[in-house]
Amino acid sequence: MPRPTLADKLVVAISSRALFDLADSHRVYTEAGVDAYQHYQIEHEDETLEPGPAFVLVNKLLRLNRPHKQYVEVILLSRNSADTGLRVMNSIKHHGLDITRAAFTKGEPTSRYVPCQARPQRRVCRRDDRPIGRGQERKRRAPDRVRRRCRAFFR
Repeated sequence: MPRPTLADKLVVAISSRALFDLADSHRVYTEAGVDAYQHYQIEHEDETLEPGPAFVLVNKLLRLNRPHKQYVEVILLSRNSADTGLRVMNSIKHHGLDITRAAFTKGEPTSRYVPCQARPQRRVCRRDDRPIGRGQERKRRAPDRVRRRCRAFFR
């Protein structure tokens, strides 16, 4: 069986707070700190989370997939730890979302897990919507800090 890849798919990275309503959990985190937050999440891991602001969008995108072809891959990026993220994964399973990839960074930035592109892959058009001819594209460069981060990520 061939190894699954992300080639030829629309890849959407989503945070757990966008996918689910974590307002109560976030309040515990901001008012009582990390330890209380971890205890709260573990204590409530069997409670299903309510849909968040991006839930409907993610659900509709995942419905584009067919049994023979997967067009969309949703990746969950979360600053939770694996222990506290169990509640999120249980909620994904409960709601029937086909999300199988997740990165739990335990408070670290999630940006390391987002592939960056030093050059945007969009077409540039004239005012009359005719594409600019081959070789006439505007040259765009990402800032040096972005290029350095991309090089470091793909080493």
